[in-house]
Amino acid sequence: MEYSAGAMVLDSADPSRVLARTDRPILAPETADEREGTVPNVVFPTEIEEVDGVRYVFYGMADEDRRRTPRPDAITARDQPRASRLAR
Repeated sequence: MEYSAGAMVLDSADPSRVLARTDRPILAPETADEREGTVPNVVFPTEIEEVDGVRYVFYGMADEDRRRTPRPDAITARDQPRASRLAR
């Protein structure tokens, strides 16, 4: 089993209405640190923050906290505008 994360945009007037969502995960376990540990094959985003002009996704994994920039290939061309809005 693997725990990964996608993204979605909700209607601000009606948050029960999903306006858009990614078709596949934008954050998934890839490295040994993410695949091995107390709870293996788990990543979960906690926040997006800009540090020195670079946006980072801070996330937890297996048994530690990390940060990394989103993988560009994980976001399809159709999802790119949505993902960019989420990271702002």
